[in-house]
Amino acid sequence: MKFSQFLLILNARRQIAMMTFMLVVLTTFVVSLIIPNSYMATTSLLLNYKGTDPVTGLNLPAQLMPGYMPTQVDIITSHEVAVMVVEKLKIADSVDALNKFRRADNKSLFVTDYDPEENPSIKDYLADELIKKLEVKPSRESSILLISYKSNDTDLAALVANAFADVYQQKSIQLKVEPAQKAAEYLGDQTKRLREDLQVAQEKLMQYKQGKGLTSESTNLDVESDRLNELSTQLVNVQSQSVEATSRQQSTQGNADSSPDVAADPIVQNLKIQLSQAESKF
Repeated sequence: MKFSQFLLILNARRQIAMMTFMLVVLTTFVVSLIIPNSYMATTSLLLNYKGTDPVTGLNLPAQLMPGYMPTQVDIITSHEVAVMVVEKLKIADSVDALNKFRRADNKSLFVTDYDPEENPSIKDYLADELIKKLEVKPSRESSILLISYKSNDTDLAALVANAFADVYQQKSIQLKVEPAQKAAEYLGDQTKRLREDLQVAQEKLMQYKQGKGLTSESTNLDVESDRLNELSTQLVNVQSQSVEATSRQQSTQGNADSSPDVAADPIVQNLKIQLSQAESKF
């Protein structure tokens, strides 16, 4: 087929082509009027986390930890986080949200029959609806997460995106603190149990000592412990005196006049005075 023949064919069917073009434009215009506008709000999160290698003990940045970023994405898009967002924004108290839940639940009940506190399924339904319009993706080769939410209302889109970011930060802190709290509770219980066992053992030991005559019943004190404490005190005193005597001996070697014992002696002081007087007369 020559190009001239192709132009003749188009010319012969120009009315059909124009009608098709106008129909497509009109259909697009009508659809754009019927379908409401959709807006997407995006917020970013910087993940500053250092993990520890279980083998070497070295700190590793988040980029070198496989599965870290997908795990954070799963946490943000989890149902529990979405329910916390619903509670934070109090979406379940909205009449429109309750009507939407009523239609989805296929029940002919009034709006007042749906109480968020009595029907937790309302929050679950709204949380699932939020997740459907939520998009979370990590930035390329960085520690930044992009949280996007699509809605017909610009303010609502921005509000929900920021709410997901805030709730994620709270949830992240909670996930880090809960293991430490559980460990503290476990160690506290173990310490309390061991303290009780120690107290029982001490009572049994005291009863055994009293039965064998190793403990003074009147004062409830261990005689051997008293003697040991007294000997320890005497030993400390003797050691301190020995150290002091050694120090004085070392200070008097070659220079006996500087010894505090010699200087404090009254005879030595009297001789020094007489010597000073004789030198003055001389």
